[in-house]
Amino acid sequence: MPLQWVLFNLTGTLVDPSVMAQPLGDSGADEDLVLAALDDAITMAMADALTGALTPLDELVEAAMRRRLRLAGSDETKAAAARELMGTMPAYIEVPGALESLRARGMRLGVLAQSATHATDSVLRFAGLRDRFELVLSAQEAGAYKPDLRGYRMA
Repeated sequence: MPLQWVLFNLTGTLVDPSVMAQPLGDSGADEDLVLAALDDAITMAMADALTGALTPLDELVEAAMRRRLRLAGSDETKAAAARELMGTMPAYIEVPGALESLRARGMRLGVLAQSATHATDSVLRFAGLRDRFELVLSAQEAGAYKPDLRGYRMA
């Protein structure tokens, strides 16, 4: 059976999370801090998946940001402002063309994000990408974060 679907992750794959560095000072080091905090949040989500917990992703991101800011000797209260910008992540410049190329080849496209479906849908709309996807799904709403199979089975 030929490939029919391509399922994407959202943050860091389709949209650029570096916008969340703006309240921190918007330097390269701040962007690195945001990326490290997102990695930490994903690690926490995986721990949630292993233990059966299901903390909302935005809470995990804010906690990870606070920790990273504290370790950097910076004001950890800036984490809330960074979290507020999660809904304003722009599409990477090459993404619209790549998605159109896949669609032109007959591929059906979906997103399986760690975030709630409404948050993912909102980010995709903000980034101008929503109309390219048939499916927008949340691993969280499937009952467990990725890499748990429930989200993939739902897709």
